[in-house]
Amino acid sequence: MSKNSTKAILIIVITLLTAALIGSIIISINKKGKTDIKSNAEVQEVSSVSIQESTVNQRRFIPVNNNKQNKLFNFETPVYKIVFDSAGASVKSIILKEYSEADKELDLILKSKDSDRAFMLYEGRKINNNALPIDAQFDYSIDSNNNIIFENDFYLADKDGKATDKVVKIKKTYKIGEKEYMIAIKVDVIPVNCSISDIDGYIYSIGFEPQIGPEFSSSSSKQSGQNIRNFHIKLQNKKKASLVGFSGNLFTYEQPFEWFELTGKYFSYIIAPQGENFHISAIKEGSEKEKNLTSSSYLARTYQDGQITDIFNIYLGPQLKNKMNVFNRPQDNSFGVKDLYFEKGLESGGMFNWLQIVLKWIMTLFYSIIPNWGVSIILLTLFIKILLFPLQQKSLKSSARMGEVSPKLKEIKEKYKDDPEKMNAATMALYKEADIHPFMSFIPTLIQFPILLAMYGLLNKHFELRGAMFIPGWIMDLSAPESVLSFPFTIPFIGNELHLLPIIYLATMMLLMIYTQKSTGGANNGAMQIFMTYFFPIIFFFVLYNTSSGLLLYWTMSNVFSIIQQFFTNVFTKKKKVEQKIKAEKQDKEHKPTLYSGVLPPKAKRKEK
Repeated sequence: MSKNSTKAILIIVITLLTAALIGSIIISINKKGKTDIKSNAEVQEVSSVSIQESTVNQRRFIPVNNNKQNKLFNFETPVYKIVFDSAGASVKSIILKEYSEADKELDLILKSKDSDRAFMLYEGRKINNNALPIDAQFDYSIDSNNNIIFENDFYLADKDGKATDKVVKIKKTYKIGEKEYMIAIKVDVIPVNCSISDIDGYIYSIGFEPQIGPEFSSSSSKQSGQNIRNFHIKLQNKKKASLVGFSGNLFTYEQPFEWFELTGKYFSYIIAPQGENFHISAIKEGSEKEKNLTSSSYLARTYQDGQITDIFNIYLGPQLKNKMNVFNRPQDNSFGVKDLYFEKGLESGGMFNWLQIVLKWIMTLFYSIIPNWGVSIILLTLFIKILLFPLQQKSLKSSARMGEVSPKLKEIKEKYKDDPEKMNAATMALYKEADIHPFMSFIPTLIQFPILLAMYGLLNKHFELRGAMFIPGWIMDLSAPESVLSFPFTIPFIGNELHLLPIIYLATMMLLMIYTQKSTGGANNGAMQIFMTYFFPIIFFFVLYNTSSGLLLYWTMSNVFSIIQQFFTNVFTKKKKVEQKIKAEKQDKEHKPTLYSGVLPPKAKRKEK
């Protein structure tokens, strides 16, 4: 196989692999709830088959007074507007006052029905519907420190589900952050005249359900990660959080951990229990297409005789480092907690997370100079192009030389068409003579690949891009696809909206390919040129059609800067060729042979002069 054929195959393979990888990243970021993801190696998965669940669907805690009326009441802080429910001492709604979603209030409890509540207690370990909720009406009060206190007395039931004279008090206290995005829940289980009986080795579970807000995106075209829901776990003595894996629709974990997280695209729920007496259960079920996907998590309290007092520190807020790291030092928060490191959940971005952090810092620096995130993306693109300029310039020169020796390569192929070994040897000798490195053109692409992946993660998860407008009336949100027209029908691979930015990207990509092929003698590559010029951009047009405007802006401007770079490279190359031609003609003229090559006599020399 000739060197050119190998190069052509390699280009096609890299192109298809790149498209497939980017496509898989987009699919994983916009992953449907029922699609499994493999667990990190350091996270233990337990099959749902091995879990011993209660098969007796009857109550273990029977309220002493069950005639209390249901009450809802509001509680507000500078950051939260919370609706409490006396039924189960639960929470109906958590509104973030500093943020909104589509000009509506942003509720971090996304309910599938109005009766859904968060922070409900369950009897025993909650894995399926056999664990009944402790949903009796609780008495409540608010103390002088603005702590919300719920309490109620319960009879313990016997094995037949009938009330005994054994009484247990359950007390649930909420402490809301004065200005932080934290809710601390204290659960007291106090035996009054008995010992507490366990339920398969557990006392109770505390849950967050049915889903973290905001609402799912309603447009079939806006699959920019808005509907993403993932779970992470921070294990003890580990620097970063890990993405958890599911066995079917269930994930369980029964080893010590620091905190457990349910994350959307921009907001997180993180629960950090004080102590190691808790086992995790997480359930994902439903249909994202029908917008009823649930992502519920439960912490089950293992059995302990005597009074139980548990404290859960819960973060419910934006994925912003400055909002999370206040819980690392006790003097920075009103809870006095430390070393929670919730921001580690932001660093679960894979092997190129460090590069994402660097690019984010540079982009933020540009934003501090010109406060427009679209301009910051353009300046960051220019910065990357300048940084890679020497390497790309060397690649362009190598490609240009390849075009110059193309006729000689044809001669070699024709001369040694029956001897591949001599053909390769002659080809390599020609490359060495012309100072050509055949695979030099791939190096900038390979270097830009991790940058592209880092930019994809950054521009899809950077909180400040949420709702950030670049061009009024067109690019209104850099974190989502822009739209100029909506269709009354759905087009495969496109959706129901017309996006202008992918079309601009396609045009710049094709122009760059045509310009590059023309300047490097690509016209001699035939089918290879057609593939690189047309099919390569078209593949990525469909892959990136429904991605965020920020990412498409980056790649489009990268194409524009590459076209400019190629233009000036062509100008300087042409100028250099003209200078070399003039120099060569001058040298030929100076060394032009005369009719008489011998030694002329003085008279003849004067005559010649």
